[in-house]
Formats: sequence, C-alpha cells, structure tokens
Amino acid sequence: LRGAEDPVPVSGDLCGRRGSWLDREVESGGVYVYRLEVTGDYGLTELYGPTEPVVMPGTARGLTLYEPYPSPAADVVALEYEIPAELELVTLTIYELSGRRLSTQTLESNPGRHTLLLDVGDYPRGVYLARLAGEEASRTLRFVINR
Repeated sequence: LRGAEDPVPVSGDLCGRRGSWLDREVESGGVYVYRLEVTGDYGLTELYGPTEPVVMPGTARGLTLYEPYPSPAADVVALEYEIPAELELVTLTIYELSGRRLSTQTLESNPGRHTLLLDVGDYPRGVYLARLAGEEASRTLRFVINR
C-alpha cells in the first residue's frame, strides 16, 4: 500500500516472505510511505510498516533510463525513460552484446516519464543493450531475452 493519507495497492510479486517490490507509478520529487500486507496460508494476514518517508529524486538528475522489465523477457520488454526538460531529439538504440546495432527509434521528447514497449519476439536468445541518447547525455542498460 502506498501513500500516507489514502493508500493504494501496488503491484508486485512476493515469493513467500522474500522478494522485492518495484513501484513504477511514482513521480519525481514525490514523497511516499509504504505499508505491506501479506496474506499467507489459511488467510492469515500480517502487516508491516509504515516505512520512513521515501523521497523520489527530482527531475534535475537528468536523462534517465530505468531497468528494462521483465528481464529476462520473452516477447516484449518495457523500457521506461525520464526526460528532465524539452529536448530536440531523443533516440533509443538496441544493440547486440557484440555491438551490432539492431534498431534505432526516435522517442517522445517531452519532459516527464515515458514507457516504450519493445517487441523482441524476433530477437534470438541473448543479452542486449538499450541506449537512450539525448542532446548531451546518454544512458545504457542491458536486458536479457530468454525463451
């Protein structure tokens, strides 16, 4: 559950008592408080939290490429990126690990957080690099395709 006043459900996968949660609906500069409610065997519920307030970094940090998900992927990879200010040109280039360029796309260049769903259904199994490039900065992350 997210929020101090009016909590809302967050999605994720909790494997037994171990696992991780990734809240992809936060806004840069926002402050969030988290609570975890675990319903186990026989409908027993355990409550954890609240956490200390978590401050999300503001947009002053620059061009950002978030970890591609899922990774490993089978058919589609979601690539989230954030742009701090209006840019003339933002591109996303996909490379094989060997460095061979597979594709380049021009992306939405308005400030804010955006998501691109990349169809990787025709890509063979392997490790790939996603490079987000703006006018004066670039970020590169890897993702895995495993069918």
